[in-house]
Order: sequence, then C-alpha cells, then structure tokens
Amino acid sequence: MKLWEASDFAPGDFAMCRGSWYQVKRVNPKTLSIEWNLRLAPKQVMALEDATDSGTTFTHPADYTRVRARCPEAAMLAFLAEGKVPGTKSAWKAHEAQPASEVRAAQAAKPKPKKRSDPKIPKKVKVECRWDATEATLTFLDGKNQPHKLREPVTIQAPEGASPPSRSGPGCCWPRSPGT
Repeated sequence: MKLWEASDFAPGDFAMCRGSWYQVKRVNPKTLSIEWNLRLAPKQVMALEDATDSGTTFTHPADYTRVRARCPEAAMLAFLAEGKVPGTKSAWKAHEAQPASEVRAAQAAKPKPKKRSDPKIPKKVKVECRWDATEATLTFLDGKNQPHKLREPVTIQAPEGASPPSRSGPGCCWPRSPGT
C-alpha cells in the first residue's frame, strides 16, 4: 500500500477516502481539502458540483493516511462519461499515466483571470442622520470610500407614526408607536 503525500496530488484530482471518491479542492502539507456535502455523503463520486450549495463550496479535511488511491480529474471524467466508477487498480494506472507534477505544471501554465469587482456596483453605504431625526441620507460609496459616481445620495423618511428614540430610554433605536 502506498503512503500518499502532498506531492502526489493536485487541485482537481480525486482521492479515494472512506470508500468513496472525493474531488480535491486544495492540497495542504498534512491533509487534503476534499469536496464534501453531508446530504450526499454515501455517494460514490463527490465532485465540485455536488459539494456546491447556493454558491458555497463545502470542504472537509482528509488526512493522507486515510487516502487509498488517486485519480486525475481528466481520467475520472472519462470513467464517469463511460458510466463507470474506477477501482484502485484502474485509478493507479491513471495516476501513473498522468502524475500530479504534470497536472500542477499544466495548471500553473494557464493564466489566472484577475478578480475585479464591478465598478458600477457600490461597495458601501454611508448613513447620515441626527439622533432625533425623522429622515436620513444614504450615500453610496465606491471601493475608496468616495461617493459613487453613478449613484446619487437618497433621503429616506421614517415610517408613518414612528417617533425618534428617547435619550432617556434604554437606548433602543426601534421605531416607537405613538402612546408607548
């Protein structure tokens, strides 16, 4: 049995752990961060799409001592396209045919897109009002805390019948109904 280590894996590979295949999100010195979805836990192959819920990807650490096999992502996708789930022997052949060092070199050669936020979307909102005011001004700010060029400040009014908070009260700022 092989003792697996960080140099044997690349992000995107699949690792057999606890009898199922899990896609590797991140390779750490002592563990793999594998894709994980508790609702689908007994699934034979857990891919990135399976572990993503509402845009959030769930991961779980897997110690290298629990890993039984590695299958490169391209090989796993080929197995799944044929309707098969690889065993440890076929995964070992795929591992030898495409070592993790080759996968990491190919990933490093791809240019990474720069993460830039949309300049048309304000990043923050500044609220200005006096303590006893019944209106407030909202100023939309850009990433540099400057007023946003595409958004004008907005004045909002307190709801009908709401009174400003009392300084002698407990400090609550919820709108109060008349007579309370």
